[in-house]
Amino acid sequence: WSALAQDQPQLAAETLKEYAQLTSTDFEIAEVWSAMLAWIDDFDHLEKETRRLAQKWANQAKVVEQLARSILKAWQRLPGIQAPADRDSLVGLGVDLIDFCLGEAPPSKPIDRASLYVLRARLLLEAGPLGDDRALSDYEIALSLCPEDADAWFLLSRHHLFMGRWEKSILAGLEAKK
Repeated sequence: WSALAQDQPQLAAETLKEYAQLTSTDFEIAEVWSAMLAWIDDFDHLEKETRRLAQKWANQAKVVEQLARSILKAWQRLPGIQAPADRDSLVGLGVDLIDFCLGEAPPSKPIDRASLYVLRARLLLEAGPLGDDRALSDYEIALSLCPEDADAWFLLSRHHLFMGRWEKSILAGLEAKK
């Protein structure tokens, strides 16, 4: 984790290389491996690894969260303005993975569930205006689960701002500052 926190994915990859076979049996290794995928530029490889890890860990919120974050980071590194993501894209895979996990994640962990709702909202927004209503609903659900999440309030504020809902953006921004 420390190598990834210091933005040193090569060091993390070297450290984890000998543990690669444990990604299907060791939760912590799978979680770190999933986070490390954020630095992969080859979308085919990222999709292959995401699908491989999802076969074992799709019902584990922490692993799914790292996979979704990796997809978002890779997608947002694409140069220039991108066309909205379609259902069959890597973004669509991330949405499907979170959908499955939300159906399987224990309801006793609202923080994990809220994080998944926020990540799904962010992925849905990559799909353009078609994802707007569902993303808005996801932000609202996440904030009902964790109303003190300043990051979620900020993202909701930014979403309202992009959609031209100025008053709602200001109100959400004020909540983020609390």
